[in-house]
Amino acid sequence: HPNITVHLNCTVAKTEGAPGRFKVEVATESGTSNNVEVGAIVQASGYNMFNPANVPAMNHDKSADIVTNMELEALAKAAGDGPIKRPSDGKEVTSVIFVQNVGQASDKKGHLSYHSGIGDLISIKQALYFKSQNGDCDTTILFNNLRTPGAPGEDFYRSGQNNEVTFRKGIVSEVVAG
Repeated sequence: HPNITVHLNCTVAKTEGAPGRFKVEVATESGTSNNVEVGAIVQASGYNMFNPANVPAMNHDKSADIVTNMELEALAKAAGDGPIKRPSDGKEVTSVIFVQNVGQASDKKGHLSYHSGIGDLISIKQALYFKSQNGDCDTTILFNNLRTPGAPGEDFYRSGQNNEVTFRKGIVSEVVAG
């Protein structure tokens, strides 16, 4: 859109003002900075996929049906408006469990020292795929620390509950291929 300016590889060094009239100091990797006046700020920090091999107990490499969020997104896209199918045999998924917080808030090598803020929202979105596309699919999200920030995140969580997504608190130590 002509009214949107994208600043790549930059840092918002300072902001002042309010929506509709922000003054922003944008710092570049080279050490320079410039000041801009904007109506809104959208910060897109990026996303790195967690390597499932870092948590061997999840057995991602042991079954085609143990998938990451990114792999599930591809399955949903391939399904279009139809039911999502298992990679192993092409049959419609009738039961799915989302295991949250894998390798997070841990000091183990290859794990994340923090809790990912996006994974819970992605899993709720994908659980709703199953509820809308796979009929009576038994859909459960297992979590240790579920985070859906802000009022919109809380509404999204409630949408999952209202669509009969089951939320269960617990820590998964291992996933065994069925």
